[in-house]
Amino acid sequence: MKNDINKRQRENTLIVNTLVWIIILCIPYLSSVAGIRIGGFPDYLLLLRLPVTVITVYYVNYYFLVERFLTREKSWIFICCNIALILLATVFERATSFPLSTMPVPDRDVPPEPAFGDMVPRPIHFQLVNILLYVCAMGAAVAFRMIRWWYEEEEKKKEQEHRYVKSELQNLKNQLNPHFLFNTLNNIYSFIGTDVDKARRAMDSLCDLLRYALYRSEKPEVPFSEEVAFVRDYVELASERLPEDAELSVDLPESPSDTGVAPMLFITLIENAFKHGIEPGRNSFIHISLKEKAGRISCRVENSCRDRGAGKEPDTGGIGLENMQKRLELIYGGHYVFRHGPEKDNTYSASLEIDII
Repeated sequence: MKNDINKRQRENTLIVNTLVWIIILCIPYLSSVAGIRIGGFPDYLLLLRLPVTVITVYYVNYYFLVERFLTREKSWIFICCNIALILLATVFERATSFPLSTMPVPDRDVPPEPAFGDMVPRPIHFQLVNILLYVCAMGAAVAFRMIRWWYEEEEKKKEQEHRYVKSELQNLKNQLNPHFLFNTLNNIYSFIGTDVDKARRAMDSLCDLLRYALYRSEKPEVPFSEEVAFVRDYVELASERLPEDAELSVDLPESPSDTGVAPMLFITLIENAFKHGIEPGRNSFIHISLKEKAGRISCRVENSCRDRGAGKEPDTGGIGLENMQKRLELIYGGHYVFRHGPEKDNTYSASLEIDII
């Protein structure tokens, strides 16, 4: 996309410069409007000297002086260089100022057309007009080049922001996957000493989950249906470790759509509930609800809080929710609502709503 934009800019610049030079080369042939005739090729070149010097001042400023000095806050050097450039252009234009040859006139009764040298105003006025043209050319070059420079700087900023966001998202994913793996391996480890077959089945399920986490999480978006299937598999694997007195309720869509969502967002809320919401010997519970309706996906997870002792805050998780908050901000900006925190009756809840339109 960026290469296409740069290509169009180069094509537009080439077209504009070509049109400018066509106009310049045609100026001598338009001089007949002022009553001047071209006697030959030397006269043609003579009439070109002023527009050529004007356009030279423009190009030197546009392609060299503005970028080299003005954009780097070297204004005095820029001004001095332009004074020298305008003086050189003025000297050259004046040194090459010779009267044009007059064309032969068939009718002797008609007075000959005046030569170009006879039509030139007094030197001081002529030079002032030329200097004004050079200053205008310099001003036009500064205006157009600064506008282009501003656009280029904005493009660089956007590119840097894009690279930063991409790098930050990758960094957060690198932190997320080990966190998810650590929690799941804890679940399997609990089966090894009691039920080897269950541990083997759990390892097979873990391979499927890690395959999704490894390959699908690298994509910016995945179908919501795949994300729901991933959540369902994880809940089935994690629920194997739950004590008998723990309560688990899961409400997932029956036929989720293929709407694109960021991968592995909802799993963060769910794995935190399994890690921090279950405590053997207490009335532990986990309630999971994932819904899709009217262009919005909502996920709500409630779980009981562990009691970490008098005077201490409940165990509510750490890096997972922090990374999730950062990912949401980078990906969805202001198109999401994320709330989490303890509630009454020793309950911790986390809810996420994402606008997907």
